[in-house]
Amino acid sequence: LSAITVAVPDAIIPEEKPAILAAADKKVEKVMKNFNRGLISDEERYKNTVEIWQAATEEVSNALSTNLKTHHQRNPIYMMSDSGARGSMDQIKQLAGMRGLLANTAGKTLEMPIRANYREGLNILEYFISSRGARKG
Repeated sequence: LSAITVAVPDAIIPEEKPAILAAADKKVEKVMKNFNRGLISDEERYKNTVEIWQAATEEVSNALSTNLKTHHQRNPIYMMSDSGARGSMDQIKQLAGMRGLLANTAGKTLEMPIRANYREGLNILEYFISSRGARKG
């Protein structure tokens, strides 16, 4: 028999995360400038913003995955996911990466991502968005 204990410090946040979020913020700011100047429609602004944040979320997830695979193979969270016992990379992303984009109750993707993860803790707005989306049906 064997067991693994998981603690909060086992959710290792990728060092690249702040830079990835800052780059995404700059891209979204550029999209907003184009929208405010009338160069793109509201639909294009929405689509571009969602694409930028989806790419940023994926980049944070990839950085987290690479970091765990190369430097933290004995990490209990990674070991459980890698062995197939429990959890997935998507769940680890929410623990240590970022939650990312969520859908509203109508099923439309919100253009404001949840930047935090469960280790960092959600701010009030992020918590409200998360809990509201969890109450569908």
